[in-house]
Order: sequence, then structure tokens, then C-alpha cells
Amino acid sequence: MGFRVEMIGDFTFKEEIDGIILDWKKFKKEFIRTGRTVHKFMIDYIKTTSKGTSNASVKKLHKEIDFKALDEGFRVVVEIGDVAKLNTNAPWWAIINFGGAHPMAGKFIPGEWHGRKNFMYFPGSDTGMTIKANARIKPINYVENTEHFGTAAYQRLIQLSTTR
Repeated sequence: MGFRVEMIGDFTFKEEIDGIILDWKKFKKEFIRTGRTVHKFMIDYIKTTSKGTSNASVKKLHKEIDFKALDEGFRVVVEIGDVAKLNTNAPWWAIINFGGAHPMAGKFIPGEWHGRKNFMYFPGSDTGMTIKANARIKPINYVENTEHFGTAAYQRLIQLSTTR
């Protein structure tokens, strides 16, 4: 089996290289833009599927999942969520994703109810609630769902960039 590539048109070598560099720059820009779309998907998925908070810290999980894009000339990298940072700032990220036994099961959590379903954590409060001993957190699988979404998004980008 053989392959043959032909250049059609009257291009100088410099024009061809300039075209390739321009295409690469456009691709990198779209690669990063796609990464931002995937990051937004993850954040929106968490916001709509989970409360994303921890009774221990009152931090929102979706605010701890960062986005980083590195354009290194001949290489472009997109990173969503730093596991080391999440383990430090939002260690409940895994239990929200995978589910499991509630980490506060059987314990009293000080706080107050504001409205029917809105419980506010207040350290030192003499009011609050006790989490059931067998309480479990249902998994929302936000990592896996984002991975599927991202794979499809990047496959579309590659398909669009390789067909003319």
C-alpha cells in the first residue's frame, strides 16, 4: 500500500511554511478554546448535579477546579483540575464523583436551617443536625462525564482540522 501527497498550486516553500505555521497557530487557539469549553462543561455539570460544598469548609467544589493552558510553541497542553490542589483545598472531590459513605455519618454538624433545604454550617453553634449513621453520598461521576464530553469535543476538533 502506498500513499502520495501532492501540493496543488504554485506556492513557494516560504509560503507553504507560513501556511503551515498559520494553521498550527489556529489549531492551538481552537485546542485551548475547546479546553475551556470542556472545563465549563465540568463546572456546569457539578453545579447542576451536586451542591458541591463540604460541611467542613463551606467551599464550593466547582470554584476549586482550575483551568490551565500552556502554549509552548510546538506543543499545546490543557489541564483541568489539579488533583494535588483538590486534595488540599477540596478533598471531598472524589466522594462527590465516586460516591461512598458520608464522611460525617453519625456526627453532629452545628448550623441553622435557612428555608426548607438550605442548611448553613456555623462552627460552635448549639443548633444543628446529626447525619444518619448509614448516610451515603450518591456518585455524580462528573470526571467520567467530562472525559466523555471532552473526548467527543476534541475528536470533532481534530476531524474539522484534518478535513478541507
